[in-house]
Amino acid sequence: MYVGIDVGGTSIKYGLVDSKGNIVAKDTLVTSFEKEELLQNLADIVEKYVSSSPETIEGVGISMPGIVQEDGFLLTAGAIRSCYGINLKEEMEKRTGILTKEVIDSNGANLDWENK
Repeated sequence: MYVGIDVGGTSIKYGLVDSKGNIVAKDTLVTSFEKEELLQNLADIVEKYVSSSPETIEGVGISMPGIVQEDGFLLTAGAIRSCYGINLKEEMEKRTGILTKEVIDSNGANLDWENK
């Protein structure tokens, strides 16, 4: 099982996805523009599925606006200015202990389109 998170300017859409790409559960949350609150919300989303999933969570995928380096360092984060300059991958792995992969919105959209 995997946790997928799409951070947008107004809401965070997230869900639990099985190894075949089927969405098992999904929900939304209002996006916080304060860095610590946003990071805690993201970690809480992961913990929600870790504690409720009958299977092990193998990884977390996060799509976020802005410019992201391959190592997870956010050069920009769109309207979420409080996250400029943080390493989201490291922050999430430190908070959750689960491998995290981050992509920018446009690459996430490309992945979604290619898998249709």
